[in-house]
Amino acid sequence: MRRILLLSALLLIGLANVAGAQQWSTLSADALVSMNTSSPGTSLTTALANAGIVSSQCVAGSTCTFSTVSNFTVGANQSKCSNLGPVQMSGSGGPLYPAQSLNYNNMAHNDAGNNTNAYLKFSGAPGKATVISALACVTLGPPSQGNGDDWDIFGIWDMNGDYWEAQLNSACPGSGEYGIRMEVKPTAHSSCIAIAPQGTYYIAIAADTATGYGALWVLTPGGTVVGTASITAGDYGASLSYIQIGNNENGNNSGTSTYFQNLMVNWTTATTSEPLFWTNNSPAAGVLAPGRFTNWTPGVIGGIPTNRTQCTTSACNTVTSNGASSTSAQINAAIMSAPANSYVSLPAGTYSNATGCITFGGVSNVTLRGAGANQTFLAPTSTTGCSGSIGMVSGGNSAGSPQNGPVAVSGNVVQGSTTIRLASVPNLTIGNPIILDQLDPTCDNGGIFVSGTASGYTCTATSPGIGGPYNTDGGGNGIRGGSGCSGGPGGCYHQQQQVMVTSCNGVTTVGTACSGTNVVVGFYPGLHMPNWSTANMFAWWASKPIQADGVEDLNINSANNSGANSIEIENCQGCWVKGVTSQQSSEAHIQLLYANLTSIRNNYFFLTQNTTTVSYGVECFSCSDSLVENNIFHAVTTPEINNGPSTGTVWGYNYTINDYYTGSTNYSIPARGDHAAGSDTNLTEGNISNGITGDVIHGTANMMTYFRNYYAVQPACWQSGSSYASATYGACTGGITVAQVYAFHRFYSLIGNVLGTTGVTKTYCNGTSSCSGGSTANNTNVLGVGYGNGGVPSDSNTVATIMLWGNADPVTGYGSPRFNCSEVPQFPAQDTATSSMYKVQFPYLNPCPSSETLPASFYYSSKPSWWPSTKPWPIIGPDVTGGNVSGVGGRAYTNPAEDCYLTMGGNSNGSGSALSFNEATCYGGNSSGGNQPTPPTGLSATVH
Repeated sequence: MRRILLLSALLLIGLANVAGAQQWSTLSADALVSMNTSSPGTSLTTALANAGIVSSQCVAGSTCTFSTVSNFTVGANQSKCSNLGPVQMSGSGGPLYPAQSLNYNNMAHNDAGNNTNAYLKFSGAPGKATVISALACVTLGPPSQGNGDDWDIFGIWDMNGDYWEAQLNSACPGSGEYGIRMEVKPTAHSSCIAIAPQGTYYIAIAADTATGYGALWVLTPGGTVVGTASITAGDYGASLSYIQIGNNENGNNSGTSTYFQNLMVNWTTATTSEPLFWTNNSPAAGVLAPGRFTNWTPGVIGGIPTNRTQCTTSACNTVTSNGASSTSAQINAAIMSAPANSYVSLPAGTYSNATGCITFGGVSNVTLRGAGANQTFLAPTSTTGCSGSIGMVSGGNSAGSPQNGPVAVSGNVVQGSTTIRLASVPNLTIGNPIILDQLDPTCDNGGIFVSGTASGYTCTATSPGIGGPYNTDGGGNGIRGGSGCSGGPGGCYHQQQQVMVTSCNGVTTVGTACSGTNVVVGFYPGLHMPNWSTANMFAWWASKPIQADGVEDLNINSANNSGANSIEIENCQGCWVKGVTSQQSSEAHIQLLYANLTSIRNNYFFLTQNTTTVSYGVECFSCSDSLVENNIFHAVTTPEINNGPSTGTVWGYNYTINDYYTGSTNYSIPARGDHAAGSDTNLTEGNISNGITGDVIHGTANMMTYFRNYYAVQPACWQSGSSYASATYGACTGGITVAQVYAFHRFYSLIGNVLGTTGVTKTYCNGTSSCSGGSTANNTNVLGVGYGNGGVPSDSNTVATIMLWGNADPVTGYGSPRFNCSEVPQFPAQDTATSSMYKVQFPYLNPCPSSETLPASFYYSSKPSWWPSTKPWPIIGPDVTGGNVSGVGGRAYTNPAEDCYLTMGGNSNGSGSALSFNEATCYGGNSSGGNQPTPPTGLSATVH
């Protein structure tokens, strides 16, 4: 019998590829109830039900039979469960049902009957099982549900009469909602998961009858997780008795039926802390528990477009004919005149007359395209009318003054939810972005904690939480409540996610204005964080955001444009920057503010005007589901930073060298920073740089994943010189702990990375082997975990919730990657189920992986089309051998961005002036990116 260990109390049917379409993996079933040979409308007898049982496990001495079937008929196939993947019946010679072949009829329960059920009983070997999983596709009570009178159930019972039942009713969660929860004996209930009346869902339940642990999952027919819940029974210890479906309460709903289709059961007698079920198809399956990550589908949907046609309006032709003599006003006029899905061409040359900033002026679906970053040169000296030297900006909407809202979100949401309910929707349009946010908690309880309160704020924490202070300078970038949120968290909304509206009350046509009251708004992608709650959740949005604008293949030099970001992307959805050289920005080379589904790839960034603080490469001031991939950061102080709410974003395959910092001699400032509250569920993969930090300056971060990166002490740090041209360099001696995870940065996962430099990185973790935290990151550690700074206390919960798996370092030895279960935040023993730590941390902990095998990527299911054919895939990790990076035992190859840097003649220590960059020369053919996300279904048309 094939047995599949479910790795978490949160099941996630993952992506089979980065395109984002949910795909079911092969299910391994010990028993299947098929109504294939029964006619709809027939009264269901035990004989008919038993004729539908398929099992290779119920052999002589082991039976699976229906003992009672009451108030059921054979229901017609509901069709909504027809996309189920392949099902392999367990045991020798068990049949394989191909994908989408189980489109059979079902067991239809008449909801008018009280306490009328079907009992699928087990004896013999199945009856000895103590770990059981069951799945059914359930269509809820058409044509309607009553007000609390419909109590459908689907449950597991043991020989002692203990039970773990999924209970569906319109009294859960209440207030006119319909929902599902798990009930156990003695009577106790899990939290409720909101579902829609007359909806169709896959409902999965699992029970460990030996320990009393039970879990519930609810998924859409497409496999998207709607919600999860778990509970532990107080009376347990027996083995499997039967599966029950029907109505187990004294409540009925005349005139309706509930349909149970594709009923499957798995069982085992094995000792395990988690139940059996099916495989998780996401790339992170088998390593990370799904509660610790999201389905990463970042960047421009479908990839950066390559089929736009050249604009030939009068204004565009003026720029084309004038070439490098064009003014910024002429360029701006050309952009404003361009038809949808066209590009404005900037011929080769130095645009010395274009001294003003370049602005897109609120238009969408236009690309500004140069002849190449080594051929088209812009150097604006004025920011008037822009937030940067180039601005893809739709102004007027900000956290301090939302154009629409904030409108309170009602109903119920869970991680993965794709709908909300809003009382009013003025100026909301299908296809446009909408910003969701949530009020900060008052104090810490030891679990997920999103806080950017003013520095010095303390409170009375709930154990195992800590009372603060939580940062040194306060938070506030890009959030409602403003910088600092003076006095406390009462007005702070640091948790934030920007999503695309896909429907309003079922209408899906892009460009349609939403209207009415109490509107159900669909959106893409689903919610990333598992702690969303409509008790304190709001929505706000721009009236006229811009979309699908791009800047490509030019050189922008902001050296004489003080105070300017080189490129500002604001209130913009699906925008991009590609093939660009950006030099000497004031704050950031690219700043993302209220931006979602953006792509920043194949660019070269050189130096910043300031070389101490506020000197960034790509700065997420407020961004969601963006992709920062295959970029070179040369002499940029902090190349990759979350400086405000950032969720679902991927930082992939970038290269940084000489993170030029003059604030302290010989000091190495980490390249990748989680620097503000609201940073969560980001993935950082395949990067080569000097290190990472989750600091305590502006607030907390949660659920960050770092996978297959190479972080080494950079070869040289600034030592003296008043300018970059006069700089001298020496060995880096400060800040060289390569992975710094400060206090209140929780549920981090560092998987398969190569960390440190032989001879420089001398201790594993703060001088101890237990990663117990310490006083400073300015030493020679591989890791620094849980320490505070500037009055912020150390945090034992950071230590307790970090996952370290498969990392290689010089202290342990690159030849012995650390696959240590002691460094995995595993599920606690059942006897701790009443502890406060168990309750707040359990849903996001992680069993020790059963294998040391790692996937090549957490966001690509296969080698992407843009990857060089001659370069290995993957390039970094404990399973990599023969790599061309010296000093790490063959565990790492250079990434394409580093190869490009070296091809351009870059110095090994990162010193030297700006290089001549052209993406076509460095990367060749497919430079737009491959395997990018596809749009959600049901949308049509394009907005301009």
